[in-house]
Amino acid sequence: MGLSVEIIDAVDDKRWIEFISEINESTIFHHPCWLSVLKKQYKFEVFSYCLTDSGEKIYAGIPFCKIKSNKWISLPFSDFCNPLYKEKKYIDELISKLFEEEKKLKYDSLEIRFGDISNKNIKNNSDSVLHTLSLNDDIDNIYKNFKTTQVQHPIKNALKNNLTYKVSNALESLEDFYKLHLRTRRKLGVPIQPKGFFKNIFTEIIKKGFGYIVLVYKDNIPISSGLFAGFNKILSYKFGASDFRYLKLRPNNLMLWIAIQEAVKRGYKVFDFGKTDNENMGLRKFKSGWGAEETPLFYSYYPTIPEKGKFNFVKDKLVAPVIKYSPSAVCRLTGEILYKHFA
Repeated sequence: MGLSVEIIDAVDDKRWIEFISEINESTIFHHPCWLSVLKKQYKFEVFSYCLTDSGEKIYAGIPFCKIKSNKWISLPFSDFCNPLYKEKKYIDELISKLFEEEKKLKYDSLEIRFGDISNKNIKNNSDSVLHTLSLNDDIDNIYKNFKTTQVQHPIKNALKNNLTYKVSNALESLEDFYKLHLRTRRKLGVPIQPKGFFKNIFTEIIKKGFGYIVLVYKDNIPISSGLFAGFNKILSYKFGASDFRYLKLRPNNLMLWIAIQEAVKRGYKVFDFGKTDNENMGLRKFKSGWGAEETPLFYSYYPTIPEKGKFNFVKDKLVAPVIKYSPSAVCRLTGEILYKHFA
């Protein structure tokens, strides 16, 4: 069987959705809905580099966004987006052809998030971990595997504090989430994604049934929220937000527990807690307390692993203090101007 490489439209080409629907490892980040969010918000060129037989059936593929001049990333603002394949030999062949056609494709650099790819041209690096929780229909058993003092007690305390909650796919819930998210990002000194980005997530993902929002309230005031997106039995915890004034009531623990129960109801088999930097031991311990399995998260690069020192200096020493001690509008404006360049 002769196979050839092809660049296809990953948003509108039906072959791509048919392919990812057959692969157990595919996630929301491979789905045209997520790719459409990136395309609409940031005007990235979005495509998939695939191995096909005469252009009909896909055997391996990697979705990419082309940013800046000719930098290919799989994918911006996605914790991980692993290459997909029906058999490993197909992805090995696809990666080999990717470098054989380097001059023709005219890319300057590559970044594949969650690769650990074996190829002489690729450099792999792991400075973060991924936490995933296996789900089944036995909610009580899932709960029993949570750490008692770290997770179970806070959930009970949240309920004793008369916190209420809801799972929603309504636009007004997105507005409540965004207000909390803005408060959280400002407190941390981090720019917030443009509001249009979240509206695109609502239109392309939540409204189409690929995600939901969880809100936790104290006296009808939203104090914690999470935005979740899923596909193919894997649900990802994409964004979280909370009001720091109410953290003693443990709203975040309750929010996650409600999200996990909803994931089970919707038939998801894996709850993805997302990426955590290696040095963030507190967050790693928190996620592990839910019974989640921790695995190294590899990113693959060509031609070199990027130097993050200067970027982190600007972010932590220059941008963060300005955002923390300025009105919320500064956090929003900084995100509108800079976030595209954080890809």
